[in-house]
Amino acid sequence: MKLIRSILIAVGTVCALFFFVRLFVNEPSEESDEPSTEIVEEPVDTVGMAVNPHLKFKGVPIDGSLKTFVDRMKNAGFQHSSTHDGIACLEGDFAGFKNCQLYVSTVNGLDVVSHITVLFPTREQWRLLYDDYTQLKQLLTEKYGKPAKCTERFQHSYVDDDFSKYHAVLLDQAIFESVFRADNGKIALYITSNTSSSALVALEYLDAENNEALREHAIDDL
Repeated sequence: MKLIRSILIAVGTVCALFFFVRLFVNEPSEESDEPSTEIVEEPVDTVGMAVNPHLKFKGVPIDGSLKTFVDRMKNAGFQHSSTHDGIACLEGDFAGFKNCQLYVSTVNGLDVVSHITVLFPTREQWRLLYDDYTQLKQLLTEKYGKPAKCTERFQHSYVDDDFSKYHAVLLDQAIFESVFRADNGKIALYITSNTSSSALVALEYLDAENNEALREHAIDDL
């Protein structure tokens, strides 16, 4: 999880490539015995798009120039706060959560959007953190079907209360991740530490076609 947390702090080609490789490798599933919360999703598609071979985020294909994609996200209600090194940062409400952060990444060396990361609000208790995770997992399952990969466990068996579970996340001793297959990419939901003292749920959308272009671009550099 230390490598996962690095995408939230340092953005660039190495991080985007790491997620692409990591998410496309199958691993055995481990289901958690934590209670889940069922909620009903209302489909969100505020920007109508024609049939497109790319994975979509809020109805918008993860493709095209960074400026074009950011403009479409602004039309969908997000506020653009900054752009640096091919990464645009926006803020807004998403999937029923207030004040989320949205990072839009491009293929290194190309002005083509390939990777979306959503950071949900920071939580200070394991119970709240896990509630966010299970609610989003339920929504994604309703839309995309059961996860293609699901790992939900703590590294140590003695972790049995809210305080110890939360600190296991901060110490990278907990893995709670569900990966969903879509027609044109993959979507990863996971719990991660944001700083040494806070944690949150993150959601990533990786477009298959443009991330393959990223991989080929990286190979060309070798």
